[in-house]
Amino acid sequence: MSEELQQHCGTCTTQVLKDSVIPNISIGDLCTHCGKNTMTDDDLYVNRIPSWADGKVILNGDVILNVTIDGYMCPECQAVECDECGESTLDYEIQDTDPPRLLCADCLNKEGE
Repeated sequence: MSEELQQHCGTCTTQVLKDSVIPNISIGDLCTHCGKNTMTDDDLYVNRIPSWADGKVILNGDVILNVTIDGYMCPECQAVECDECGESTLDYEIQDTDPPRLLCADCLNKEGE
């Protein structure tokens, strides 16, 4: 990365992959998927996980820079849909069936009864 670009990109670090340089940009406590601040709410803070996402920075409207965005993922963006009830959940298990099924804790408890 040139010194000039590094001066304009305060929190950037670089990662070299096969002759190309991909800047890593830290967005701190923001969710890498929806942009919510994960520090403002206890539920978001407690259930956030470190996250990376691919992105693009457009400079001057015509220069496109591929970047890796470092931050966190909020619980809403982590949640998956249960195959049984369709509810969004963070607490799930993937069953080794054909095809595999993803079940929330409530549906797993119902199956075990």
